[in-house]
Amino acid sequence: MHAASCRIANSSLVLALQPINEIGKELDELWTRVKPDAGFSLIRYSAYWIHRYLDHPLAKYSTFSIRRRDVLVGLATIRLASITLGKPVLSLVEWMLEDNIPFDFLLS
Repeated sequence: MHAASCRIANSSLVLALQPINEIGKELDELWTRVKPDAGFSLIRYSAYWIHRYLDHPLAKYSTFSIRRRDVLVGLATIRLASITLGKPVLSLVEWMLEDNIPFDFLLS
């Protein structure tokens, strides 16, 4: 899937959404900021995202960075698939956002 970057403004919140092909240290820093302090959670460092989505042997996923003022504040992964009768379906399969980024941003 090829996508161009876009800029979304919602009142005072201005975010840039860009497709990415590489995941690294910057994602690890985001995970460190957003991981829960207590309780159960998947470990979602860069190695997880690379294994689960970028290097997936069967399915094609597209991952997007979400930035505010050039700082990574979120990540979203989608998959375009077809179902019965060939109707396209776009699924938001995983996301990670800083607490101050509303989830509905991903849906806009």
